[in-house]
Amino acid sequence: MDWWRATFPDRKWSDHELYTMIVGIAVLAKGNLTAGGAAGLKATLADVETRWVKSIETCRAKPEKRFADVMQPEGRAIDALSKASR
Repeated sequence: MDWWRATFPDRKWSDHELYTMIVGIAVLAKGNLTAGGAAGLKATLADVETRWVKSIETCRAKPEKRFADVMQPEGRAIDALSKASR
């Protein structure tokens, strides 16, 4: 993520495909498309943003950690999708 941010300093996290996928997983998991309405969706987006930045900081401090292991619960879905595509 440090490379991405350095290479694309003017872009938002929402321009990053992994971020977009994680937001989609979070929204689907919480049912924000049908329940919770706009307020629920807004809360989910804010929660993902906070956990995304914290996960990047954790991985930077502990580079042996996998992002999918740190960004939870979405990381479990990332691993499941990866296994399903093999």
